Amino acid sequence: MRDMDLRSLWQQQPTAAPLPPAELLGRVKHVKQKAVRKLVLTNVLLIATCIYISFITVGLHAKMATTYIGAGMVILAMVIYVMAYNRTLPLLRRADASASVKDHLAQLIHLKEKQDFLFRTMLSVYFFMLSAGMFLYFLEVAAPMSLLWRMVTYGGTGAWVLFAWSYLRPRTIRKQQKDLIALIEKLKEISGQLGEN
Repeated sequence: MRDMDLRSLWQQQPTAAPLPPAELLGRVKHVKQKAVRKLVLTNVLLIATCIYISFITVGLHAKMATTYIGAGMVILAMVIYVMAYNRTLPLLRRADASASVKDHLAQLIHLKEKQDFLFRTMLSVYFFMLSAGMFLYFLEVAAPMSLLWRMVTYGGTGAWVLFAWSYLRPRTIRKQQKDLIALIEKLKEISGQLGEN
């Protein structure tokens, strides 16, 4: 009798309806397209920023080498980051509708590993070079200022970098990887159900 009660209880338990494969692959495609749009926007904005910084630096007619070195470091930081970010493009473009769930899963896991490297290592390099470059750039710009205004300039810049590093960076990483992680988990679940290990 007890065995029948457990079985009927188990059968009454609500189950989540599995996503049809076409809908799941549509989600994969949507997440990849969203990532490609973000990549293109990042490229455009960072390249435009590099051009803008170049024009400002050349137009400034700086007398100190640190100004040019600082601007060069900021531009180099952006170029390095864009180059590293663009290495995810082949993974985003590669899509085979006839691929198995296991293949899609492997592709998404590889993309997540690339993004982890980008967000952890390359973003750290980017922030370090950007901060050092801005410090060097501001040496000449802040030199004629009073001590108070130099402190405000460096303090404000340092506060912004610290805010971006400690609050904006983790929030952006979490937001960008949320959809990808959810898809990976769903594909793992389906792959396990299909016995594709």
